[in-house]
Amino acid sequence: MRDAHLQRQDDSQSLDQRSPFVPNQQQLRYLRAYLDPSTPANIKAVAEAARVNRRNIYRWLDDPNFCEWFAAQCQRVFMHRVPAMWQKCIELASAGSPEHIKLVALRTGELRPGAENGRGAGISQVFINVPRPGREHGFVVDVGPAVLPPAPSDEEH
Repeated sequence: MRDAHLQRQDDSQSLDQRSPFVPNQQQLRYLRAYLDPSTPANIKAVAEAARVNRRNIYRWLDDPNFCEWFAAQCQRVFMHRVPAMWQKCIELASAGSPEHIKLVALRTGELRPGAENGRGAGISQVFINVPRPGREHGFVVDVGPAVLPPAPSDEEH
C-alpha cells in the first residue's frame, strides 16, 4: 500500500515537472502559416503554405503537448492583436457603422445586453436610424424600404 502511494506521488511530480514543449521547425512553419490571414482556413492549404506533410499535422494534433503549445501561441497572437482590432472598431463606429457603434457601446457600458431601454436589463437588439440616400443618388425614398435603381445594362457602360 505504501509503495502504491509513493508511486502516485512520483507520477504527480513527474507531471508537474514535465519539460516544456519545444516545437521543431516544421511545427513553427505550420504555426506561422496557420496565423497568416492570407492562408485559407483548412489543413490542406495551411500544410502547403508551411511546406509540411498533412499526415504530420494530424499526428501532431493527436499530441496533447503540441495542442497545448499551439493553442497558447494562437491565444498569445490574438491577444496581441486585440488593441488594434478595437482601434479599427472605433474608427468604423466613428464613420457611422451601426454594428461597430453597437460594439463600442457594449464595450463602454453605454449599452447593456438584454435591457429594454438599452441601459438596464432586457434589450437584445439595437436599431440605429441611419438616413438613406435621396433621389440625387438614384434611390427612390419612400415610406417603405428603399427601392434600388435597375441594374445598368451593357449599353450604358
